[in-house]
Amino acid sequence: MSRKPRIGFLGKSNVVFLVFLLPLLLASCAGGPERMTGAALQGDAAALDESLRPGGADVNASVPLEKGQTACPGETSLTPLQAASCAGHAAIVKKLLENKADPNLATRIGRTPLFFATKYRRDDVVRLLVQGGARPDTTDGLGHTVLMVASKRGNHSLAEFMLKNGASAQLRNKDGETALMLATDERMAKLLLDAGSDPMQKNNRGESAMQIGARSGDPGMAALFRELQGKLRGEVDRDMAAGDLAAGKGLFQEAGARYSAAIAKAGGLGGAAVAEARVKVLKTVNGLPDPPALSEKAREHLVRSSYVLKNSQNLDQAEKEVAAALDADPWWLDGYYNIGILQAKLNRFDIAEENLGIYIAAAPPGPKAQGAQDKIYEIRLAREEADKIRGVTGQWKDGSGATHSVTIDGGNLRIVSPGGLKFSLTLNNNVIKGSVEGGSKSGPHGCTFPGQIHPVNGKLDPDANGMSLEYLWSRYDTKFHYVNMFGAPVTGNCLTCETRCDAVNIIATNTVNLRLVRSGGSPNVGRPAGSDPTAESLRAIRRSR
Repeated sequence: MSRKPRIGFLGKSNVVFLVFLLPLLLASCAGGPERMTGAALQGDAAALDESLRPGGADVNASVPLEKGQTACPGETSLTPLQAASCAGHAAIVKKLLENKADPNLATRIGRTPLFFATKYRRDDVVRLLVQGGARPDTTDGLGHTVLMVASKRGNHSLAEFMLKNGASAQLRNKDGETALMLATDERMAKLLLDAGSDPMQKNNRGESAMQIGARSGDPGMAALFRELQGKLRGEVDRDMAAGDLAAGKGLFQEAGARYSAAIAKAGGLGGAAVAEARVKVLKTVNGLPDPPALSEKAREHLVRSSYVLKNSQNLDQAEKEVAAALDADPWWLDGYYNIGILQAKLNRFDIAEENLGIYIAAAPPGPKAQGAQDKIYEIRLAREEADKIRGVTGQWKDGSGATHSVTIDGGNLRIVSPGGLKFSLTLNNNVIKGSVEGGSKSGPHGCTFPGQIHPVNGKLDPDANGMSLEYLWSRYDTKFHYVNMFGAPVTGNCLTCETRCDAVNIIATNTVNLRLVRSGGSPNVGRPAGSDPTAESLRAIRRSR
């Protein structure tokens, strides 16, 4: 008697059962990471334990979050540790770290568990993460470390914890600020100073931590930094006196070292302290019966700057060489004139005016001093113009009220229209030149209109509140035919017919005059002459001559 072939060793009924069960098994496996992150986000320890069983989901897998979830607002995809850190579930964080969760794993935009815990003030979670291997100097998008945030918030216990666990008090954020510059009270400032934070370090605006602290609204902190400033002034005075003594004896190498030390320390005092120190050095040394010639080291840098200007016109490098010569010989009077002129050409207006002011304050009256003063007048006007140009960035409207996005970087002007036209322009003395480009786009009857690029000419208004642009732009028409449902050409239209594109032709090229006006009123005009405290001090020095 013949036997029917067996369907594997499971039998037909078992195969049918597996076919039914397999999608459920796959869904269960696929849902493991989601369940783990969900448990971490909600603080569900039991569900997390279930997901952490051997052979379970990857503890470092990032999964999409449900839309509208409120436990970690704005986030769309997280790992379990990122989720628990954001939601502030310390016990879940501890368990995940014990199960090899990576405390330094970041989201696609760079947010780590430590970032989330710091942002949402989860101090207990911050401590667990750092103890679990999180890098203590991890930064957010603005360059802030946990120590900086703790300093700004006045969170002394967290700041102490971070310092004990390797956080650096010297790091700077994107604005050049250290934790000391962000401190808001005396206790925090002392903690950071004891940790080695430099009170003379400067931010991107050129302000030292000492200057910032001295004007603090916290009386104790302001007094602390004013005391430090007093001590620093004493050091500056002692170095200046030692330099004067050495110069009087003809020991100019020693004098140069003492003067340079005094000038460097004066930088921490802010205001006109550096300029005043430089002017005093110039007057003292050049007032000697036998003032020194330029030292060989200074001469070398002077020759190098001349070579650079002659052969490459690299103004940045030339400025560095003249600055090095002044470091070597801070009594070189013409050096301040030379570097001021270079800095003016580089549009470094503030420092250019300061150095030309130093030259005027120490130079004998004459045509060159008057020329330096005239250059300062030019610099102030150029600064006003540059301030207006920088204010061009923003939203501008055309005659219909449509908004155009405008950005400027140096002399490069970029405009994007609501319709997607991109203007790549240069701006020089209010004259605008460049091109406008539009990409290809779909037209009727299945046709595609080709992209266009045309020259642009224009002008920025003197007050930088408006601009006029002129360019050509082409209009297109299409040629097409009808086909029936089988794709065969037909004459005329029919119920089931479609159109097919034959050609795209230019029917006209017209001149476009685009007028744009700044949204929000007047531009940021240049500051009035005399509003710079350093310039005011230099004027006072010159008046006292």
